Amino acid sequence: MKDPVLKKALTEYFISSCKPCHDGKTGVELEHFVTERKTGRPVGFAGPGGVEELLGELIKGTPGAAPFTDPGSGCILGYEASGYIITLEPAAQLEISISAQREIGELGRIYRGFRETADGILSEMGLDLMTVGCLPHGRVRELSLIPKKRYQFMDEYFRLTGDGGIEMMRGTASTQVSVDYSCEEDFRRKFQAACLLTPVFQLLCDNSPVYQDIPLTHPLKRNDIWRRTDDARCGIVPGAFSSTFGFEDYADYLCRVPLILRQKGDETEYVGEMTAEEVYVGRELTTEDLLHVMSMVFPDVRVKGYLELRGADALPEDRMLSYCRLVKGIMYSGEGLDLCRSLITKNRLTEKDVYEAQDSLEKYGWDCGIYGMDAGALRDEVLRIAGESRGQTPDVSSRSWDEIPGAAGERFKAQDTGRDIEREIFREYVDLIKKDPEENEKGALALKDSMERSPLFFRGRCTAKTLQIPKVYSRKTIDRFREIGDTAFRIFTKVIREYCENEAYRDLFEFPDELRELILSKHLCPSPLPMARFDIFYHQDTGDYYFCEINTDGTSAMNEDRLLGELMVENPAHQEIIRKYELRQFELFDSWVRCFLRLYRKYSGSGRLPDVAIVDFSEGATTREFQEFQRRFQKAGVSCEICDPRDMTYRDGKLYSGKGHRIDAIYRRAVTSDVLKHMDEVRSFLQAVKDGKIFMAGDFRTQVIHNKRLFHILRRNETREILTPEENAFVEAHIPVTVPFTKEFVSMEEVLKNKDRYILKPWDSYASNGVWAGVEFGGGEWESRVSEVYGGDYLCQDYCPQYFTENIDYAWGGGV
Repeated sequence: MKDPVLKKALTEYFISSCKPCHDGKTGVELEHFVTERKTGRPVGFAGPGGVEELLGELIKGTPGAAPFTDPGSGCILGYEASGYIITLEPAAQLEISISAQREIGELGRIYRGFRETADGILSEMGLDLMTVGCLPHGRVRELSLIPKKRYQFMDEYFRLTGDGGIEMMRGTASTQVSVDYSCEEDFRRKFQAACLLTPVFQLLCDNSPVYQDIPLTHPLKRNDIWRRTDDARCGIVPGAFSSTFGFEDYADYLCRVPLILRQKGDETEYVGEMTAEEVYVGRELTTEDLLHVMSMVFPDVRVKGYLELRGADALPEDRMLSYCRLVKGIMYSGEGLDLCRSLITKNRLTEKDVYEAQDSLEKYGWDCGIYGMDAGALRDEVLRIAGESRGQTPDVSSRSWDEIPGAAGERFKAQDTGRDIEREIFREYVDLIKKDPEENEKGALALKDSMERSPLFFRGRCTAKTLQIPKVYSRKTIDRFREIGDTAFRIFTKVIREYCENEAYRDLFEFPDELRELILSKHLCPSPLPMARFDIFYHQDTGDYYFCEINTDGTSAMNEDRLLGELMVENPAHQEIIRKYELRQFELFDSWVRCFLRLYRKYSGSGRLPDVAIVDFSEGATTREFQEFQRRFQKAGVSCEICDPRDMTYRDGKLYSGKGHRIDAIYRRAVTSDVLKHMDEVRSFLQAVKDGKIFMAGDFRTQVIHNKRLFHILRRNETREILTPEENAFVEAHIPVTVPFTKEFVSMEEVLKNKDRYILKPWDSYASNGVWAGVEFGGGEWESRVSEVYGGDYLCQDYCPQYFTENIDYAWGGGV
C-alpha cells in the first residue's frame, strides 16, 4: 500500500536540509580493514587482540570519547570524539566519519589526531589499519559479522538479490565524500554531476591491486562487487538524469526500495521485501525513521540531508585528502557543474550510460570513449577545473601497492592477463597431479563414486562426466563470453519481435497454426527471452567460436553444473589450486530466481511475491533440477510447486495446480514440441495462456529461437534487413551455414561425398535426438542415414571443427 505521508516527510526533510554553500563544506568517511601487522590478514571482532578490544583501548586513550553499544548484544561498537565518530562496518572494518569542514586541511588535522592515538595502540597490539578498496589477504567467506542484527538481516537478504553481497559486506572498504546543496536546482545539478563523474572518480581512486591473495588484472573490483549485490538499491538511482529530477523523485525512490529491516526503538525487525512505504503506512514518523530509510539504500550517490559520493575505494591519508579536494573543486564549481550538464543534455544520458562507462573503463582504462568524448580528456578536464577552483590540482593516484605487506611483495606487482593466467593455472594443475599421481587418482575415483551416488546418475548412467582438470577462465575470457551473449541476445530479440509483428516473416518458420497461435498469445513476460542456453564451440587459444545450437524451452543442465563444481572437492589438485587462486563457480539458481521475480514485479506492478509452478511433463522432467529450483524459490520466500500441465485446471479466469493451489506465475520447462504433442491433455493450461491470465517465463515466443530453422533464417535477406551491419557480421562469422536438407538447397551427392563437412539435425528436437555428424559414421552407414531423411524435416549444417585440449582422466579413462 502506498503511503504519501512518508514521501512527503522525506521530501520536506530534504528541503529543510538546504544550506548556504558559499563555504563549500566537505565531509568524509573513511573505512579501514583492521589487520595483523605481520601478515596483513583481517582481524575479527571478538576475542583477544580483536577489534572489540581495540575499540576499548581507543576509547581509553581518547579524551572525552563517548562509547555506544549495540542494544541487542551489549557490545561496544564505536564511540564519538571531538570532530569525528568511529563505527564498525559489517565484518569489523573500522570507519571514521569526520564532520563537514570548510577547509580540506582541517579534515586532515582531525584524521591525524585520530591516528596519533590509534597508531600507538595498534602497534602495541600488533595491528594495522589498512586503506585499500578490497580485502587483500584472507577469504571473505571465512569472516564473521559483528554482533549487530542489522548486518545479520542484510547478509541474509543479499544472498537472494545477487552474488556479491557476501563480498560487499566483508571484503570492501570505501572513501565517501559529502557536500551540501543550497536549493532543489543546486541539488539536481550536483546530484547529476556526481552520478556522471562516478566512473571517473572510481578509476582515479582505484586502490585494489590484490583481492583475497590474488593480484587483480582489471581495475574497479570494488564496483564489480557492488554491482552484483542488489540492483534495487545499488548503482545509479533510476531517472537520475531527468531534467526535472528533484527531492520528490529521490523520496519516491526511497519509498519503493525493499526496506529489509526496521528499527523499533532498540529492536531490529526483519521486513524483507516490504518497501518503506508499506512498512511505515499509517505510522507516526520520527526523524530516526526517516534517517533509517535513507540509510538502507546504497547508490553510488546517496542523499542524507547532503550528497554523499560513495564510489571511491578506501585511500591512504594523502590520497584521501586529494580526493576530497577533487570533489570539492567540482561540486562547488559552476564550471564543473556546467560541464556535466552539457554532457547530459548533449548525449541525452541515462543511468545505462554510466554503467557502460564503468564497463569501458574497467576493460580499457583511460583508453576508451565515454559520454561521447575521450575518457582521458574528460579526466584531464575534471582535474583542471578542480585545480583552478581550489588553487591546487588534486593528485589522486591509482592502485596503491604500498600497504600490501610482507609476503605479498613482488609477486602481487606482476600483472597477468587473460589466457596467460589460464595457461599458468592449467600447468599448475598438471604439475600438482604429476607430483602426487596416486593421491590424485584416489581422489578421482572418489569423485566418480560420489557422482554415481548423486543426481548425476540417472537411468543407469552418469548424465555428465568431468576430467581431472576443470576449465578455468579468466576475467577477460568471461568478458568475452558476456559480449557474445549480449550480441546474440540483441539479435534474437529482434528476430522474435519481427516474427510477432511481420506476417511474411512468420511464414519463413513454417510453424503449424496451433503453434503460431500460442506464440502470438498475449505476452505478459516483459522479456521475450528470459532464459536461454547458448551452446558454442570456443577455441580457448584463439578466442574464435561457433554457435552449436540455442536452447530456450526447457533449458537445463544447471544442476549438473552445480553438482560437478561441488564434487570437485574430491580432487586434491583442485583443492590446492583454490587455496591459491580466487576461483568461483558460476551460480545459476538464485540468480534465475531473482531474475524471475524481477520480471514478475515488472509485470504485476507490485512487490507481492507470486505463487509459482515449475511446469513440465512428469515422464520427461529433470526432477532433481526442478527440486533444486523449488528449494531456491522457497528460500526466497516464494510458494513453489512442481506441476505436470496435464493436471492443471482453469476456472473463473484463474489457473490451479493439480493440488488445487492457485498459480500466479509459471517457470515453463515443458518444451514446446512436447506441449504440441499433448495439446488435448493440456487445454486448461493453454487456455490460461491464450487468455493472458497467467504470467509465464518464458512464454511461447521463445520457440522462435529454440527451433533449429533459426540458423538458416538468420542468413536470409529478410533477417539481414532488421540487423545492424555489426550484427550481420556477427552472424556471418559465428553462425554455421545451415540450410533445409532438400534438393532446393543442397544435393545428396555433395553431402555423401564430403560427409566430414556436414551434420544433420531435425528441425525441432532436444537432447541431441536425431542429430548425426558425418565424421562419426562410416560411408555405408552415413549413406543410409542421409537417404532416410533427405527431403524431410531436417537441416544440413556445416560441421564446426572441435577444439581439443590436454587433460588427465583417472576416473573414466587411463590417466594422462
